[in-house]
Amino acid sequence: MNKFLKAFLDIFFSPKCVICSKLDERFLCENCINTISKIENPICQFCGKPTLRSVDRCIECRDEKLYFTKARSFGLYETVLKDAIVEFKYNRIKSLTEVLTQLLYKVYQKNYENNLFNSIEFVPLTRKDKNLRGFNQSELLAKKLAKMTKIPANGFLIKVRNTESQMGLQLSQRRK
Repeated sequence: MNKFLKAFLDIFFSPKCVICSKLDERFLCENCINTISKIENPICQFCGKPTLRSVDRCIECRDEKLYFTKARSFGLYETVLKDAIVEFKYNRIKSLTEVLTQLLYKVYQKNYENNLFNSIEFVPLTRKDKNLRGFNQSELLAKKLAKMTKIPANGFLIKVRNTESQMGLQLSQRRK
């Protein structure tokens, strides 16, 4: 896009932080990123949730049959991070892909960089959901992260049944 057209579009469609509306090309400003409650030690070594002291498995995941070996997150799913993810996922703000992937990459560097992975997988959507949203948000993030880590994003997972939306459900309801 030429500079003139970009300048013209910026006048009428200036990129703004989806949280505070401050002008920001990344759609999530540094001030808002800095307010995210980052997950630091001590944590559950399995699920990555904050704990009072470091434990192998916390009360929430101790008795669960989970199909992964280690989970980590950039921050708590609340306030700014939650709102940004909801904007990205449900309000189709695909421009958040870059900044959200940067947050994922920080988690990768801190926790997984020395691990060997064959692929990065993303959660498949039903055809209906993909048509409704116009894109698969986890696929966008996985493919961007794949470029940054040089690990392929293959899309080997297949959605075998339709499930209800889990947004707004409690943990116990989501696990059913």
